[in-house]
Amino acid sequence: MIVRRLVTAMAAAAVLVATTTMPASAATAAILAFINGGSSSITFSVADMSQSAMPATSGLPSYTLIAQTSSSTGSITLTAPTVRGASGAVIPANAFQAKCTETSDNQNMFTTTGLVRLGAAPVSCGTLAANVLGSVTFTIALYLDDTGDAYGFPADTYTSGSLSVTANVP
Repeated sequence: MIVRRLVTAMAAAAVLVATTTMPASAATAAILAFINGGSSSITFSVADMSQSAMPATSGLPSYTLIAQTSSSTGSITLTAPTVRGASGAVIPANAFQAKCTETSDNQNMFTTTGLVRLGAAPVSCGTLAANVLGSVTFTIALYLDDTGDAYGFPADTYTSGSLSVTANVP
């Protein structure tokens, strides 16, 4: 009798273990932390008005996301800042490009979408795999299309609001 009870108890324990280790799709998606690795000022030094993807000369924002995804994939999206010159000129949102690159990814949860053109609406710079509990640290490289005929923004001192970075975990 005791042996049978022990076997039954072990079987019950095995069922509990199987229940507590269900795939992530059974879990509720959640963002556990989304951390800005530090505030940085991003600058561009436009010298020749000829580069279609001129990189920023300083500032490389870094972010860490810790999340649980469901059976759906998630994303990291970017929205370009509003940029106005002292004389009132505007650099349009779609003059900016960005590339998100992971620097640490403990569960292979992040896939970059490569170089993307930004706009006033959110644009995906990376995909988060489904059914993963993990963390990813990524940087964002910003580029400006400064070809003179592309957007025609004049020489000026420009200031902007913040680049919007959003983690979406459905």
